[in-house]
Amino acid sequence: MIPKVIKEIVKYFYYPTKRFIGDTIRKGKINYLQRINYTDLDFYYKNIYSQHGEDGILAEIIKRLGIDSGWVVEFGAWDGKKFSNTFNLVTQGFQAVYIEGDQEKYNELKKTADEYKNIHPIKTYIEESGVNSLDNVLENTKCPKDFDVLSIDIDSNDYQIWQCFKNYNPKIVVIEVNSSVALNVEAIYSKETRRVGTSFSSMLKLGNEKGYICVLHTGNMIFARNDLVYKIYRGQQERLYKHIKTTKYRR
Repeated sequence: MIPKVIKEIVKYFYYPTKRFIGDTIRKGKINYLQRINYTDLDFYYKNIYSQHGEDGILAEIIKRLGIDSGWVVEFGAWDGKKFSNTFNLVTQGFQAVYIEGDQEKYNELKKTADEYKNIHPIKTYIEESGVNSLDNVLENTKCPKDFDVLSIDIDSNDYQIWQCFKNYNPKIVVIEVNSSVALNVEAIYSKETRRVGTSFSSMLKLGNEKGYICVLHTGNMIFARNDLVYKIYRGQQERLYKHIKTTKYRR
């Protein structure tokens, strides 16, 4: 049982403070985000076209970086809209290089590009090296070296494609991993491990080697370039990893 004197102290300080905060908020002097000083990016989870809240999260990151307009690149683009991590930015005026190899899906992408003239569609399958490498494909576009968002989601050699990508330095990279693999397990997609894919830990290591830090994990890992992280924040690795289940993988 709480002593009466403590109850009186709490009552004396708590209720006037609560009324003051409530009155201040109602009068519009501070908004909700200012009141709680919220910096966690997963608070901004919102789907318009994306699957795992990336629309809202990327919008907040772009805001924190002070970017009003720019360029995005996405491959495995489908029709440009379905489950896209970047199409919401396209609707806000960002230029987009959308790459799709499948003919039927590319036809749908062309229809979207006819509606949104800031989409630059390309029909090809991205490969790790050679004429169809991401570096070479982008060389034939007006996309700047320091573009804003790269989204990779091809359900296969995402890891290798990013690993081989050398000539551009996107500010943000969104890349899919197998979130069911345990945090301490390293696994990289190959023909032998195609059913496992790439784990969080392996992609985290690659990102660090390339000069990026993971700022959020949604099922996709969202990386920010090292020189920009201070404008966002650096989270704990364990907090970023929100796996659905733990699956032990042995080679």
